[in-house]
Amino acid sequence: MKRCLVPILSLFVTLMLAVMAEAEDELFIIADEYRATIEPRLAARRLLALPALEFTLAANPECAGAPESMTLSIADVYQTFDAGQLRDQSPIVTTLTISSQQLALVAPADFCLADDPDGRTELFVPDVTTVHGSLRCVDEENRPTMTYTSAPLPLRLLCNVTDQANEFPDQDSSTPR
Repeated sequence: MKRCLVPILSLFVTLMLAVMAEAEDELFIIADEYRATIEPRLAARRLLALPALEFTLAANPECAGAPESMTLSIADVYQTFDAGQLRDQSPIVTTLTISSQQLALVAPADFCLADDPDGRTELFVPDVTTVHGSLRCVDEENRPTMTYTSAPLPLRLLCNVTDQANEFPDQDSSTPR
């Protein structure tokens, strides 16, 4: 998770410098690309069921008044942060794990086919699902305000291709077995 924080945090700094002059409630969410490795599939299986996915998210809530709470959700999985957490941490970095049952099937065409060893072994899905965020603030007159946002969650699928020629490296292929 530490390797994910540097690019996420540097992107936040850039975004925040662009919006610091505004005095409105804002909620920015950035997600790190998740990488999943899958086994080759039969060509007859046109749809691919995804494994559980774990997304690292960074959210930066900005309130003109005071923050009250923030909720981040993907499908039925959510995490809520209270006013104290929002004041003490900036940005908020968290991880949400989504079970495979809560993800749509993917139709990857020629990706990771068992009978096509020279086929595509990597597939990028820029928006496999979406993270939704809500930010509750109170203004100077103690009136609540709500801000909503969403962001696509990127996924990179890698095919677990094994080179069958290298399965027995100590044996010469010309030697009868």
